[in-house]
Parts: sequence; structure tokens; C-alpha cells
Amino acid sequence: ETLLLNHLVEDLQTLSLAEAGQLRYDIRPLDVGDILERGIRAMQPVAGEKGVTLSLKTDKFLPPVLADAERSGQVLRNLLNNALTYTPASGEIIVSAEVLDDEVAISVHDSGPGVDEDHAAYLFERFYRADSSRERDTGGSGLGLAISKAYVEGQNGRMWLDTPGDGGATFTFTLPIETVTN
Repeated sequence: ETLLLNHLVEDLQTLSLAEAGQLRYDIRPLDVGDILERGIRAMQPVAGEKGVTLSLKTDKFLPPVLADAERSGQVLRNLLNNALTYTPASGEIIVSAEVLDDEVAISVHDSGPGVDEDHAAYLFERFYRADSSRERDTGGSGLGLAISKAYVEGQNGRMWLDTPGDGGATFTFTLPIETVTN
């Protein structure tokens, strides 16, 4: 219980700093492919144990982005962890990346039950959980998506959720493309 409480306090401190614009970022040109490969490699054992297929689909060419490698990786791992939590055995999670104007959009789509539209608008708020009856089964503090969104916005990106009508959920975040000036 003490460890869980310490983790909660650390998460709240991190979120407060991020929301106040006081969190330091190590922004530099990064290869998006590296971020994606590391995130998938980190979560592959959990996916394998659960019997979930984890795959990657990207544009052929992805330009470098200006981002913090550690924080961007945390965002991706958090989205993958959430997807693994709600995707049933023999389900599928697809990580994709594509260029959108002056950003690279990274998406995590799962084949889970999806998110009710009534809850979708609140998922990025502190402590919000779409299904409180699952809290004991899935754990978590309800801070992961709020922290992830703050990290993305701190890197001049955006984050959102798409809820297709046929089930599943797609969480997407963007990172700005590195622009070379002469």
C-alpha cells in the first residue's frame, strides 16, 4: 500500500509540473521508428502472455520529429498498456504512424470493447475511469492518460481518442516534424 501511495504522489507531482509548464523536456530530433520499435518491444512479452497480436503499420518514410525520447516513449507504453488491459485474448493491437501536415501522428488501435462516447470526453482528466467496476481488476490511478496528454502537449503535440462504432478504441498523439532551416 505504501508503494502504491508513493507512486500516486509521484504521478500527481509529475502531472502538476507538466500542467504548469515547469517540467523539463529534452527536445531533439528523433527517429519515430525507434520510439515505436522500443515501445512494441517493451510490451511484446505482455501481449504474448495474453495471446494478443501486437503489430506495427507505418508510412514508408517518416521524417524526424522534435521530441523528448523518454517522455514520448512513456506515452506510447502507457497507451499500449491500456490497450493490453482492455483487449481480450486473441485480440489485436495495431500501432501506426503517419505524416499529418507538419506532424507525425502515432496511433494505438485496440480490438477491445471500446469507450462509450459519454466517457470519451473525460478520459484525459485526473482520476477519471470510464468503468469504476473494473478498477480492482485493472488497477491504475486514473492519471496515466492525463499525464500522457500533458507530456504530448509539453512537446507541442496533440492527443485525442477516436471511438469507431464497431468497437475498439484508437488513441492518437502527434509530435512536430523537425523543420530544417537554412
